[in-house]
Amino acid sequence: MMIGAMADDSSMASLGLAAVDGASGTTHGSYFCPLTLNPSNMTRSDSKAGYIDGLPPRDNLVILTGQQVTQITFNGTNDADGNIIASGISFQPSAGGTAYTANARKEVILSSGTVGSPQILQLSGIGPAAQLASAGVDSRIDLPVGYNLQDHITATMYFSTPPGTLTWNNLSSSQALQDSEMTKYLADRTGMWTFVNQAIAFPNMADLLGESSANYAGLVLDQLNATWTETVANKDLPANVARGLSEQYKIQQAHIDTDVGQVEMLLHLLGPNNNVGIQAALQHPWSRGTIFITSNNAFTNPNINPDYFSVGYDIDIMNNAMRFARRIGQANPMSELTIAETQPGATVTGDALDDYIRTNGVTTYHPIGTCSMLPRDMGGVVDTRLIVYGTGNIRVVDSSIIPLHMSAHTMGTTYGVAEKAAEIIKRKYYEVQEVASTSDGESATGSATSGTTTGTAVAGASNFGANAGMSTAAKIGVGAGVGAGVLALLAALVSPPSLNTTFPMTFVRVTLMTDCLLLHQAKEEGSTQNRRMVPRRPRIRSSTQRRSNW
Repeated sequence: MMIGAMADDSSMASLGLAAVDGASGTTHGSYFCPLTLNPSNMTRSDSKAGYIDGLPPRDNLVILTGQQVTQITFNGTNDADGNIIASGISFQPSAGGTAYTANARKEVILSSGTVGSPQILQLSGIGPAAQLASAGVDSRIDLPVGYNLQDHITATMYFSTPPGTLTWNNLSSSQALQDSEMTKYLADRTGMWTFVNQAIAFPNMADLLGESSANYAGLVLDQLNATWTETVANKDLPANVARGLSEQYKIQQAHIDTDVGQVEMLLHLLGPNNNVGIQAALQHPWSRGTIFITSNNAFTNPNINPDYFSVGYDIDIMNNAMRFARRIGQANPMSELTIAETQPGATVTGDALDDYIRTNGVTTYHPIGTCSMLPRDMGGVVDTRLIVYGTGNIRVVDSSIIPLHMSAHTMGTTYGVAEKAAEIIKRKYYEVQEVASTSDGESATGSATSGTTTGTAVAGASNFGANAGMSTAAKIGVGAGVGAGVLALLAALVSPPSLNTTFPMTFVRVTLMTDCLLLHQAKEEGSTQNRRMVPRRPRIRSSTQRRSNW
């Protein structure tokens, strides 16, 4: 017997969490989440497979692995509004490795995640001035980069299973079982390798507390100003970050007495001694952390302080979530598939349960917020165009821009941020024009204005397989992380030492892709059937006509 997701889903439903469509716009309820699947063969997929692998061979894409961006570079220029202009980035494979520079004519785009993007900005002199000074970095722009860190923290309650029950512990501890189950999977897509560990639910406070949830919401409201004042004082928050936190707390308090899921419940099939677990993960933490550099060396990891449970509401909610997990374990059909609670133990309640949560709580790897998209006077780092305040051409495109946590995993939302950012950028530089068709249905070779972009050669372009006839508009994405990357995506890929030290591009994109450096040169004009993307002509719009991109 193998405990399945449907058992946990049914137990949650018996407690009032009805099955819902997780893609409906609300997560309140229970459902089976199939993760990220390739629709052609229903196997596990990821962003690389979805966005990169399907591309045909092309000479305008190069991905380099094993490179670390050390800082954004500047040449002392400013735009008409006085914002500083980034000229590119510098990167190298290791602390003692050869340093390279990529020059950008238009933009530098950071996509290094909630940890990597604030680190790069701070190393480049964009961040809290006092923190930069202590790390030996000269300040260019005093911004609250690295504040407002939020994460989903989780703890697990474990239950023993009857003899003969198959869990992932059996699979992980037996190579013979892994091999036999893989044979089944390869033969007809059956067996233990087909199980997706994603029977989940998102209960709200009413599910956790019953009728007393309204009283709890009132209590939080009465204490809201005191909670905010204490948090600001304890963390010595800058005034603008404190103002933003006040507004966030108001939203979080309002969510308590609604259908907004406060925790995620998840069946966990990999436990000690063939146990199964029910996880509870806090979705809207009141606690806030920070990520700050401690050195001007890009190869020194930043200090990450999530400050879990620094606000008492978080431990209150998690305590009630663990008690809800206990109720799930006691409900049919889960109660028929398990024997007894083993960790922390059925008699562990109150403060002792709090201690268990604090001791055993771990991250779910959903950090957000360190480059928040907020008004600047409320602790914002980027505006609604994702442009870093005080700069004219640096964008951040990753989950670090999300200012307040959500009742969901961060992957889908991060994809949404990226897709929206792509539209914002294309809207700024390109417009879609209809192309006249000939009588046989083929596109005519009509002219398209190329704007004011000037032609320039790319130094060392032959090293990247770029052909001499390539248009001059270019994008370069630089992916940087920590550790050794193994992603290789171009037959013509060459090792870093063969690159010229400096090469100019139109865009520089910094992204975390398993410690990789991605170089993307995009042709200025390209057509798909009868549609062509061309550089957008500048369009003058009065301040009263401007509208948010979001």
